[in-house]
Amino acid sequence: MAHKLPAYRIACWLAIAIFLAADIVLYSQLLKANDTGQSSSQIFPDNVAGWIGSNEQYDARVLGNLGADQIVYKKFCKDADYPCITLFIAYYKTLDKADLSHSPVVCFTGQGWKITEKKNITFSVKDNGGKDLTVNKLSLQQNDIKLMVFYWYQSANEIFVNKGIQKLNLLWQSLKGKSQGNAFVRITIPVQQGMTEQEMTDYIEQFMNDIYPELVKLIK
Repeated sequence: MAHKLPAYRIACWLAIAIFLAADIVLYSQLLKANDTGQSSSQIFPDNVAGWIGSNEQYDARVLGNLGADQIVYKKFCKDADYPCITLFIAYYKTLDKADLSHSPVVCFTGQGWKITEKKNITFSVKDNGGKDLTVNKLSLQQNDIKLMVFYWYQSANEIFVNKGIQKLNLLWQSLKGKSQGNAFVRITIPVQQGMTEQEMTDYIEQFMNDIYPELVKLIK
């Protein structure tokens, strides 16, 4: 004679099934969020003013949590005397997604990096209407390895060191019927042994001058 399962067991199995189904749907949506039908090379060029770029591998599920409409993750090399530079861009088409990006402080400290300095730094960029660009700079260390990270929040031609101010700007632009396109941008470079941070920063300024016009094209 068949035994009926107790009602509480049926409820438990049903709850598990619903949870698994929801997880599958969520995972597929995260991956779909990054499936723009374009490769990173189509979104952002591999060759910019002598900088030779190549796509970096990334975990689609991890970056899916950023909910970006487009992601650029590239390594650019130019001068053999300097290390290659990593460029990461998470692009969002609308204002409501601007909150999904976050400061790299969380990521790097969570991976065991120690912050030795955090400050704002200003670059002179010729293709920005004569305006200097002020960004965040992190100096990081893990054992004997040193790293510099530059990051900011971008909307159209404007750069912001603070995401809250960027959102206010986006809201104002939206009220005027202008583009809500925005991005989180991060540039990373290891500090070469025998070189100072200032030398590395000057090299980053050169990189900024060369790639900034392409960045503006992406966000517009």
